[in-house]
Amino acid sequence: MNAVVMTSLLVVSATLSTPLQAQELIRGPLRLAVCHAGDQLAGPRAAQADRRNKGWTGVTSLAPGTRIVVETTAVPAVPRIFVSADGSELIVLDLTGATTRIPRSEIVAIKMPPKRRGSIVGAAVGAGAGFVLGFASAVHLAYKQCNGSCSDEQTLMALSLVGFPIAGGLLGYQSSPRMTQEVIYLAPPGGF
Repeated sequence: MNAVVMTSLLVVSATLSTPLQAQELIRGPLRLAVCHAGDQLAGPRAAQADRRNKGWTGVTSLAPGTRIVVETTAVPAVPRIFVSADGSELIVLDLTGATTRIPRSEIVAIKMPPKRRGSIVGAAVGAGAGFVLGFASAVHLAYKQCNGSCSDEQTLMALSLVGFPIAGGLLGYQSSPRMTQEVIYLAPPGGF
């Protein structure tokens, strides 16, 4: 039985360490979170600075119907729906559907609505804890007395080595979310 257990553990560990090309096919919240974290580590300030350097072109290139948050000198941040923009003004819809024209000189900032992001650190900690729990479960099943056939124990071992880390990672990702908000346009000091 120990040879079967070791073979199962070897197959599961080989499955978990799939090549990068195979991992690219996997879609889901953890992959998206890891990709987003990589972008953030590569240059979070550079991405926002690049967006700000575009200046007003970042606003004029928005697609009509895009939800934005507009902050002006007279009104704090208010959700709006983008209609169009030119060099001198921004045209938006408010939540009642009324069209509003805002002169560019009155705009302080234009941002995307806040988005909820999961915790990358929580996902890593959860996946690690899930692996430890799955490994302990697999070892317990490996030394369990089989009655006739050990196929059900082998299946449960493989499932616990794969399932517990995935479940732990998903729970960790959701454990401590944070809100992020992308800046589209930030008025330069002293006006545009």
